[in-house]
Amino acid sequence: MKKRKQTVSFIIKVGVLSALAAVVQLIEFPLGIFPAFYQFDFSDIIALIGSFSLGPAAGMLIELFKNMLHLLLKPGFPFLVGEFANFLTGFFLVFVAGAVYQLNRTRKGALIGMICGAASFILAGALLNYFFLIPTYFSLMGSEEVISTAQEANAGIVDLKTLIFLGTVPFNLIKSIVISLITFLIYKRVSPLLRRE
Repeated sequence: MKKRKQTVSFIIKVGVLSALAAVVQLIEFPLGIFPAFYQFDFSDIIALIGSFSLGPAAGMLIELFKNMLHLLLKPGFPFLVGEFANFLTGFFLVFVAGAVYQLNRTRKGALIGMICGAASFILAGALLNYFFLIPTYFSLMGSEEVISTAQEANAGIVDLKTLIFLGTVPFNLIKSIVISLITFLIYKRVSPLLRRE
């Protein structure tokens, strides 16, 4: 009975956090110094808090469900690619950070977890964008149009490699630092709410 109650509690908490993250994800915006198709939002904070409180599997599920909900709340072209990219890169951030934190549930463990998660997020983002995500954008929108859009933010972007090194990597670096810093500052204040049954 106790195990069943814990399972129901877990499902409810993941559902609530996923819905909240999906709403927060709607408030996305470009940073101006990066290509406009790189949109910044704060929804990964909620997934990261969920990963720390409920475990890395919960963080992964929150990332998955918030992007599924985002598809319904804000459908657009290119359909699914942006949400898939957000899920894949977000997965590495919250799952790795949560897994490391489970080994040492202290402020130091959280900090180390977020550093490992951010490193995974940046590396995975670069590789996924280079080999799969941006080539998919190229096939849907045309490589010249994508590069042209990117050059509006940075004239140094002339091909896929420069798009990765001047767009993807620094954007993900800034995003991971901001997300991790805010999570680090607020996690201990909100975590008691998630521990209640």
